[in-house]
Amino acid sequence: MSVDAVYGYRINRKDKLGYSRPSGYPTRLGIKIIKFIKDTPDGKLKELAKNLRVIDRAEPITTKDVREYSKYCQVLVSGYMSWYSLLLDAREDLSAPAVENSGDFLIDSLYCEWAYIVNIDTGKLEVYRGSNQEPSTKHGRYANIKGDSGYYGVRLIKEIPFDEIRKLNDTQMEELAEKLEKEEVNA
Repeated sequence: MSVDAVYGYRINRKDKLGYSRPSGYPTRLGIKIIKFIKDTPDGKLKELAKNLRVIDRAEPITTKDVREYSKYCQVLVSGYMSWYSLLLDAREDLSAPAVENSGDFLIDSLYCEWAYIVNIDTGKLEVYRGSNQEPSTKHGRYANIKGDSGYYGVRLIKEIPFDEIRKLNDTQMEELAEKLEKEEVNA
């Protein structure tokens, strides 16, 4: 089953988020992000977040863009070059230089089932869960915003300091991901 998710960074109180499908579960995308944080020093995370280009899908693609991002292009979708095609293999890669802007997707948790935000401002990984039908001011900055479907934004279920992540071994990372998936971890 496909699971839609949002992932990316928050730096200087601004989100830089991309879209992930089909592997948005904590035991897939979540563990990938946890491992990335564990292996990446804070200074490098900050540099990646600062330099990440967030692209609006209506933005025209230039020749320079094609040269710069061609290694991420897997296939032409619908027979023409689109940001989706050009950045397809950059999805779920927190070291990629660009993402197609998906920040609005986490506002409608009927569709966005998970979100993982590497918050540079706080030094924590924020994990959010979808299917939020009730507004809340206690569960993160998105849970009180109503989406077009009538659902509210994803709700924060866990914040994990980068320092704690770096102390986890592989087994502990997997256990954490499984707990998040079962929502046994409270905000």
